[in-house]
Amino acid sequence: MRRNYSEFWGSDPLSFLIKSSKRIEKEVQELDDKLRQKLTILLLDLKETPVPVQFYDVAKISGQASRYRIRIGNIRIIYDIEWKEKTIELFKVEKRKDRTYKF
Repeated sequence: MRRNYSEFWGSDPLSFLIKSSKRIEKEVQELDDKLRQKLTILLLDLKETPVPVQFYDVAKISGQASRYRIRIGNIRIIYDIEWKEKTIELFKVEKRKDRTYKF
């Protein structure tokens, strides 16, 4: 089941909808408070700007149609953008490891 974060932050027709799984929520809860706060700010920014290259270290993942990576310290956020549906689906939120970029 996917969690709909826009219910928490309100619904704006121009904003993107952020979806995640319970696994992602568990990974976020395991982060320390400072990183969790940075991630919350990032998610709010993603709703307005799905590829926020002016604010964060964002890179498109090669070989994937619309998958991106954002780096915040040693944390990697992997997400996919559905432009037509205006949704962002979070795939991974984890500390950098060799397996982080394996799908």
